[in-house]
Amino acid sequence: MSAEKATHRPESFQPKGGRGGPGTPWSAEDLQTLKQLYEKGMERQDIAKQLGRSRNSVNAKITYARESQRWHRVVHKWDENQKKRLLELRDEGKTFREIGRILGRNGEGVRNKFRELRPGLSVRKWTDEDHEIASKLHSKGYTVYQIGREMNRHPSTVEYYVLDNQYQRHHSAKPWTPEEEFKMYKMHEAGFSPHEIADKLGRSRQIIWTRLTPRSSGVIRRFTPSEDAKLKELRESGKKWEEVRDLMPDRTILQLRGRWSLMNGSRKRRSR
Repeated sequence: MSAEKATHRPESFQPKGGRGGPGTPWSAEDLQTLKQLYEKGMERQDIAKQLGRSRNSVNAKITYARESQRWHRVVHKWDENQKKRLLELRDEGKTFREIGRILGRNGEGVRNKFRELRPGLSVRKWTDEDHEIASKLHSKGYTVYQIGREMNRHPSTVEYYVLDNQYQRHHSAKPWTPEEEFKMYKMHEAGFSPHEIADKLGRSRQIIWTRLTPRSSGVIRRFTPSEDAKLKELRESGKKWEEVRDLMPDRTILQLRGRWSLMNGSRKRRSR
């Protein structure tokens, strides 16, 4: 292999925008440019990209300069036009960082001003489309961090709405019908996975899993003899599970089905 080929680095590994790569000393000109960009309010990530430096290197220089040379950001007052523009851009779905670049401000400052203008609405509303995209990515094995990067969302937001199923709890989803619930349990009995059931019913996998899991904060309360007798009477009279649940409201269908299966198993063992 020639020396030229041995020392050549692919274009993707070359420092971008740049004066310096890893380990390159900071010149007086670099430091002056860093100071100007920082005091203007540019994001550190953008400063690093413009200078061709790592973010850690930029952070270290800024931290040192703030303490030793008293660097301070120049505070620019917000006029009414900028406030109006901020709200317009946010309503269009722009992130605070994107808005900061458009307005020439720091993303954190943009976020703080938005919170001041619209208290309690600093987080972009989680929409049906967001939930669909995030759920599909999650089903493909994406982590919350990867989904967050794809959607310009914080990982904690993705985790809250997708993994913790908060969207379904807060969102006015279509109500469940007895027929739909019956189909769900029939497919579950036939061996379909929650994901397959969700696809067939047009529901989220998380909500299917939740409905198939007994809702209890602790140990399920044991069935009493009177409950067993009532369950036996209702099932032998031909009542559907939805009707049994309505007549025994303290129990879920899953609990009732489990108890009925156990009762039948006990009777079969005694008859042998």
